Amino acid sequence: MNHWLCEEPGSLYEDTFFHSDVVNWCDWANLTYSFGDFSITAGKCAMALGLWEQDAYDYESHFDLNSTMWNEMQVYQWGGDITWNHGEFSATTLQLLSSPFSVRPYDGGLFSASILTRRDADGLSYLLSGNLVGFETAPTIYEASPSGFVKMLNGGLKYCFGDFTLGTDLSWHNSKKLHINETMGVLFAEFDPSERFNLIAKAGYEKYIQAETFSRVLYVFDGRLFGGLAAHYFPLRDNDALRLHAVVAYDNGFDGLSINIGALYNISINIK
Repeated sequence: MNHWLCEEPGSLYEDTFFHSDVVNWCDWANLTYSFGDFSITAGKCAMALGLWEQDAYDYESHFDLNSTMWNEMQVYQWGGDITWNHGEFSATTLQLLSSPFSVRPYDGGLFSASILTRRDADGLSYLLSGNLVGFETAPTIYEASPSGFVKMLNGGLKYCFGDFTLGTDLSWHNSKKLHINETMGVLFAEFDPSERFNLIAKAGYEKYIQAETFSRVLYVFDGRLFGGLAAHYFPLRDNDALRLHAVVAYDNGFDGLSINIGALYNISINIK
């Protein structure tokens, strides 16, 4: 999956391909070999984070309704994973990737390790992950650059009934050595009255407490409220390739509301 355009297109291409800390033109590119109930993947992959907002494709999501981690952390990293499909709807993944907090993959020996288990069903679905993310703090006048792991526990749960879906994302990050203690909670509801229209409501709260040496991560607030409403409309009769959307969002870090209006068109190319 490539990322060709943004508000500053040059930033995607200027000496960024083998960087771990920034978004570049290549989101992910990997190869998978499957055998029986197992599959092995290697290349550039998405981090195995047990959150519904991370599970969705970037371009199908709305940045102004998502968490700071979704907006700030580079989740596409180099490495690989192995997945075990145990049952019709369930799978578990073990993953070893580079760290989003190293400039280049595995600089300084930094890496991330994850285990993710998930169930995808029409009724009750869940994601649950445990993650260790390597991090090195900025040096200070008192000490060198201590390194260690940020421990992360992420979970997503959703329940579908009729035209409604209710769900939640919960995230906790901690490292005593690096003075990190972070929590995030999100509630969302979706209403799908027809194949051509749906409505999403979302609200979240984040609380971050960290030392000055952790400023590289850009989480510098203590108590963020965010959320809003999104409406999706699919005007084409025969398919859902075209999506028109309108979003109204609130963030207590800014004055007023933000309004986002746009269109998404999926071009399908079949090669036989």
